[in-house]
Amino acid sequence: MNPFAFLSVAVNHVIGEIAAMNQDLGDWLMKKIILAAALTAAMSAPAFAASMTVSFAGDDGTTQVWTLGDDGKATAPDGSVVDYTYDEATRTLCAQVPDAGEVCATFESAGEGVVGETSRYTTSAGTAGTATVTAVSE
Repeated sequence: MNPFAFLSVAVNHVIGEIAAMNQDLGDWLMKKIILAAALTAAMSAPAFAASMTVSFAGDDGTTQVWTLGDDGKATAPDGSVVDYTYDEATRTLCAQVPDAGEVCATFESAGEGVVGETSRYTTSAGTAGTATVTAVSE
């Protein structure tokens, strides 16, 4: 047998073993990197409330209490559930309100979403008032 052939077989075997170890190490390392990234994201992400209840006290003396879910659904004062969106850049909350269509409220300030926070708002219907966070659940 050619000694170079034996050496070639041995080298190929060793390279195959190293490649298998690298694959195992790579899989293990990738799993650890993904786990570390997920933990980092979870620890650095703000806590999202499952729901936030907001009282909208209009300057005209009317008050409406809405519960905003983290799923894009809002419970209206009459108990109906409607879709809503919130644009952080413009601080605008829009909801599809039965018998009124889309109604939007733009807030003067955006807070942290804690009980007791208030902000002035104006609506697309031309009304204004003060919104107060009255409850938060996680």
